[in-house]
Order: sequence, then structure tokens, then C-alpha cells
Amino acid sequence: MGDKKVDKGKKGKNLFIIILALAILGVTSFGGIYFWMKSKDQNVDKPVIQAYQDLGEIMVNLDNDKRSRYVKVNLSLGYDSKNKEAVKILENNVVVLRDSAIFYFKSKKSEDFKAGNEENLKAGLRESLNKSLEEPVVLDVYMNDIIVQ
Repeated sequence: MGDKKVDKGKKGKNLFIIILALAILGVTSFGGIYFWMKSKDQNVDKPVIQAYQDLGEIMVNLDNDKRSRYVKVNLSLGYDSKNKEAVKILENNVVVLRDSAIFYFKSKKSEDFKAGNEENLKAGLRESLNKSLEEPVVLDVYMNDIIVQ
């Protein structure tokens, strides 16, 4: 008779340990998933809000062999509006940026300004402008007006 009470006590103790283990497993699983989801949300890139710096109008001769051709373009540069240092860098280097843009366009031919080549032209100009700065802050180049003649 005493053995039955001991068995009931062991069963109750074992059941309690199993329930406790399942509860701990559930809480740690929930916590792990919660923190994993939270860190995943923080890694999502937030969209960059751009501000713009006008570079003004640039007119240069193109690198054509047969005829004298030129391009006249009005440029604006896009940069991250939250980057306060970018504003200072762009404002202090307008002359350097204009010079870089002039020499970039002088190396181009009139065929480079065809409609299908816009993205390549802008990407090349953006790369050239960023190389001329101590820190690459130009995110995009906008051509407000463009005339190729």
C-alpha cells in the first residue's frame, strides 16, 4: 500500500517536470521568434529621401571626328537629405563638380546621348562626380534640360 503512494508521488513529480519543461520550451521558442522577427524588421532598408543641389548649365564640345557638335545640359545632383555633411561637401565643391562634369561630357560622342543610353550616361557621370569628392555623396544625377547639336 505504501508503494502505491510512492508511485503516485513520482508520477505527479514527473508530470510536473514535463509540464515545466514544455512551458520553458514554449517561452524560449516564442522569445527567440519574437527577437528574430524584430531584428529582421530593423535590417529592412528605409527609403532614402533625396535633396537636390543644382550644378547649373554646362555647355561643351563633344568628342566627334567629323563635325563639330556640342551638348548643353542643366544638371541637378541628388543626395541623402539626412546626411548633413553631404550638403556641405556639395556646396563647397561646386567648382570641382562642374569641372568633373565638363571633362566627362567632353569625352562623349553624340551617339552616347541616345535615349537608350540614359542610365549608362547618368551612372558614368555619377561615378565621375563621386570620384572627385573626398566622400561619395551623389546618389543620382538629374538632367533638367539637355540639347545635343
